[in-house]
Amino acid sequence: MLANTFDLLYDTVVHPRQAFALITRRPFNREAILAFFLLVVLSSLAGIGLVGGGAPALVGISLISAAAGMFFWAAILHLTVTLLGGDGDVRGLLRALPFSQFPQAFSSFLPVLLLRLPSPEMTGLVGIISALLTLWALYLQVLAISVNYRIDISRAVLAFIIPGLALFLFVVALIALITFSFFSALFSDPTLLQQLPQDLPGMPL
Repeated sequence: MLANTFDLLYDTVVHPRQAFALITRRPFNREAILAFFLLVVLSSLAGIGLVGGGAPALVGISLISAAAGMFFWAAILHLTVTLLGGDGDVRGLLRALPFSQFPQAFSSFLPVLLLRLPSPEMTGLVGIISALLTLWALYLQVLAISVNYRIDISRAVLAFIIPGLALFLFVVALIALITFSFFSALFSDPTLLQQLPQDLPGMPL
C-alpha cells in the first residue's frame, strides 16, 4: 500500500491526467487515506517547527479538522459540478483530493526554512516557490475535477471558483443588509440619532 501511494504521488507529478484517471476509476481507498494522512502529518510537522511543542495534539486536531474540511469541500464541489452538467462519483473525487493537494505539504515547510535562514534573498525565493506550489496544487485540483466528472477544464475551473465566489457574495450581501438595517433604524427614529453622541465616549457633543 505504501509503495502504491508513493507511485501514485509520483504519477500525479509526471503524468497527472493519467494518474487521476486511475485514482478516480479504481478503488484506491487505502492509498488515498494514506496520502491524506501524510499530507496532514507533514503540514502539522511544519507547524510544530514554527510554534514548537504539542505535536500529538496538533496532529490529532489537524487530522479531524482536515478530514471534515475535505468531506465538506468534496460535497460542495460535487454539487457545483453536477449543476454544471458533470457526471462522476464523489468517491472518486475524495480519492483524488489528497493527491491533488499534496504540494501544499511542501509549501507548509517554506516558512520554517525562512525562519532558519532569514534574508531578503531567501524571502523572495520562498515567495516564488510558495506561489508555484500553490498554483500547482490548484491546477491539480481542477484537473482532478475535470477527469473525475468528464468535463473540460473551463467548466472545472468554474466549479472550483463558484463556491468561493458564492461565499464572498453572501458575506458582502450580509454586511450590506446589516449596514442598511442599522442606518434605516437610525434615521427612522430621530431620538436614536440624538442619543448617539452621548452613547459613544470620546465624541464631541
